[in-house]
Amino acid sequence: MLAHNVAAFVPVRLQGRCDRGHMLCDHESNTIVHNDGGNEMKAQDIMSSDPVCVTPDTTLNKAAQLMHDRDVGMLPVVDGDGSAKLVGLITDRDITVRHVAKGHKGSACKVREAMSDSVTTCRTSDDVSDVMNTMGKEQIRRIPVVDERDMLVGVIAQADIVRRADNAIAADRTIKEISKP
Repeated sequence: MLAHNVAAFVPVRLQGRCDRGHMLCDHESNTIVHNDGGNEMKAQDIMSSDPVCVTPDTTLNKAAQLMHDRDVGMLPVVDGDGSAKLVGLITDRDITVRHVAKGHKGSACKVREAMSDSVTTCRTSDDVSDVMNTMGKEQIRRIPVVDERDMLVGVIAQADIVRRADNAIAADRTIKEISKP
């Protein structure tokens, strides 16, 4: 359990929101989500570090094979080999919906043809509660984590939230928000 300053914790409910305005916080649980003592979990505490990446010029077949081999549903797209500059994402759904379902054939098709280039990210220093709020609001299952220079350093997936977040009730609510139709 995290050490906390009880005097610094003052929950206020505003239409189902906590004192910071987050819709996913639950101050009824035994876990204190917010405190001013600086002990709240950060994105860097739960992220998967050093994710496997692809470039816009990687073939979709290679991207799909990497997803299969690593048992992941998303790969960050960086601007070149050895780079950490995030330029997009490619998901298993992107490959099936934007490529296969539209009748594209051939192993020469590139990630750039199916990737999403509008990417929501979080910073390593962001509070996990803020990350969960963003994932729920944006309905995204995975979020890239960038450092202060906007370089990719990790990824947070739904599974990371469930396994590592301090607040199980907030994690459950995040998953429900992400999964809304």
